Amino acid sequence: MSNHHPILNTICLLLSILLITACTQQPPAMTTKQASTQASPPSHSSLTTKEKPQIFEFTYHHFKENENVKASAVTRDIHKFEADLQYLKAQGYNNVTHKQIIDHFDKGAPLPEKPYAIRFDDGYLSNYTLAFPIIKKYNAKVAICIIGVSVGVHENITPHFSWQQAREMVDSGLISIQNHSYDLHKIDGSGVGQFEGESLEDYKTRLRTDFTKLNDLIYQNVGNKPYLFAYPNGVVNDTAEQIARECGFTFTTARPNILSTERDYDKYNLTRLDFFSYTKVDELIKTAQ
Repeated sequence: MSNHHPILNTICLLLSILLITACTQQPPAMTTKQASTQASPPSHSSLTTKEKPQIFEFTYHHFKENENVKASAVTRDIHKFEADLQYLKAQGYNNVTHKQIIDHFDKGAPLPEKPYAIRFDDGYLSNYTLAFPIIKKYNAKVAICIIGVSVGVHENITPHFSWQQAREMVDSGLISIQNHSYDLHKIDGSGVGQFEGESLEDYKTRLRTDFTKLNDLIYQNVGNKPYLFAYPNGVVNDTAEQIARECGFTFTTARPNILSTERDYDKYNLTRLDFFSYTKVDELIKTAQ
């Protein structure tokens, strides 16, 4: 046995040298051509950009006849609104409905290049008297999210259009009437928030009652079932989202950075852009690109 130890030691030494040499040997460097042609997995952002094109959602509220009319900052001169539509068309943008956006991401339906949606909030009478003629002139598509308790009311508030006027706009095929809550759009900004001391069950019941009341009124008066809910006062939370889903809304919207990126506002990849009296459409788009 003792005669074999030198041989075994020599073999072990040789094996050790071979292993060390193999571990320390570096692979040959890639040439510039090899480095440029080697495939790399696409980043998440590039997939998102490809699969979810940026879609602008231009949001308006109230309109006025000209610049000389005194009104709040969210009131847009109707001539500027018409100029907005003209500019967007000239720049190759294509107006689509919110339903088309839903169908694109849920069902694979095609969208045109550079799509954008238009939304009016609150349901002001000026939507009918001033904006509707322009909408018909340019064959635009608009979702109007109404406050149920204000429909047809003219006293002590900025006038709102009636159900009859809403029906006329819907019958044109250019307007859809959607939900902005029946009576949760409050001056105090509470929106769909939970009241202090209100139990969770009472809170859910209150939201459910409000959402469904306006949904029923919209269906009874204009014949369409709302699929879009615009959160009043920019307030949203998980409970409100849950109740919104239970009430049949497939699409909920709020101000930018309000809704979680896991919710549908991100799913449909809308970039909400608000128009004020002083807004320039080209500058507004630049801020979002």
